[in-house]
Amino acid sequence: MAKSKLKDGFYFEVKNKNSNDGIKMMRESKKEVEIAMEMYKKVKEVTYLGQVKDNKFINN
Repeated sequence: MAKSKLKDGFYFEVKNKNSNDGIKMMRESKKEVEIAMEMYKKVKEVTYLGQVKDNKFINN
């Protein structure tokens, strides 16, 4: 199965505490990511992954 293309945007990962499996989430702006990370970090482990442009991470 081919890997799906990533949309341009800012990505972060959310996972249950003490879990290895997480969900990658995307937001249109860095500010939206900051707000979402603040919300999720109360009950989950949250990691900022970086910005994607043309299907590649350009920073993290």
